[in-house]
Amino acid sequence: MVSILKLLIIGIIIAAYFYIKNQVVQDSRARQVGKAGEDKIAQVLATIPDGKTFRNLYVIKPNGKSTEIDLAFLTKYKLYIIESKNYNGSILAKPSDSHWVVRYRNGKTFSFYSPVLQNNGHVNAIKSTLGLSDSIICPVIVFGSSSDISNVKGVDNCIKVDELVQFIYSQDRASFGMISPQYMLGIEQTLISMTNVSETVKTKHIQQVKRYNR
Repeated sequence: MVSILKLLIIGIIIAAYFYIKNQVVQDSRARQVGKAGEDKIAQVLATIPDGKTFRNLYVIKPNGKSTEIDLAFLTKYKLYIIESKNYNGSILAKPSDSHWVVRYRNGKTFSFYSPVLQNNGHVNAIKSTLGLSDSIICPVIVFGSSSDISNVKGVDNCIKVDELVQFIYSQDRASFGMISPQYMLGIEQTLISMTNVSETVKTKHIQQVKRYNR
């Protein structure tokens, strides 16, 4: 009886080990895919003259919690707040959805928090920090080239990475006017400070995200 119990405990420990190991591998792959999507967007943004790219910005909200912005792009006309998504499948969503769904080619599906709601939080945090008006800030969701977004219905500013340059040019042309050089310098300096945060801030943000995703 004792030996059977020991074998059962050993079996549970082994199963738990492989489960945790598999989760770690999946998380690592997800981070790599996500970073690849952000890298591609940064490469595309680098082709736009006179624009400046900022990556992984940590913004402290009024409630003391932090939010991380994938990329921000500053032109003479607007500040683009970019939420990057890089799924290899078909995306299903509409504006009222709190969660979107990706359907992979093997038929499996995965639900993820609405990037619209996610980016709205980023925009609100940036607005409260920089005091910018809605006419200057432009949120945009950018999917990777392997994503099919034909089933994303009625969502504004949701594009694929190969549409990003044209999107920014069209938004700039439709703007009400240029940002003054002095004001633009202040925005730039604040954004730089948001990319140069301490490891403590980053660690707290990761812990915050983990608690939220439980």
